[in-house]
Amino acid sequence: MTTMTTSRTYDAVFILPGSLAEDDLQKLVQQIRKTVEDFGGSINREESLGVREFERPLQNSKERTGYYLRLNCTGPADLDAKVRNRFRLREDVIRMMLTQAPVRTEAVEAEEVSEEAASTDVPQPAAAVEPAGDAGLEGSPSADAAEESKQDGVTE
Repeated sequence: MTTMTTSRTYDAVFILPGSLAEDDLQKLVQQIRKTVEDFGGSINREESLGVREFERPLQNSKERTGYYLRLNCTGPADLDAKVRNRFRLREDVIRMMLTQAPVRTEAVEAEEVSEEAASTDVPQPAAAVEPAGDAGLEGSPSADAAEESKQDGVTE
């Protein structure tokens, strides 16, 4: 009997110390990549968001900046737990967040494409809009009263 493993897509964000030297930072990023691959995952997209200053000081840390690394990876259902367990107690990983990415179906992608096409259409000029109010409406009671008072010579 063959067992079928479920492959899932994950989004991950790692915050690494901004004070790390460039060489140390690249080694740590390489360790993260290797860990994902060792646990049966593959990295679909990697994005460096650069070094950013924290909004507020972190408890129990002297770090004021962090290097943000964003990954999109595919792997087995337990990939997120294994990666979390590997890095959760390391001092050189300030924070990490792994979430299961939303499933993108062909219907959703087709809808997004049609929305993009609709948004790129040339907008049509708006039709002239008459001012709001009762005076512009024929047959309304106040318009009829205004017309009658004009005929009688009485102004409102």
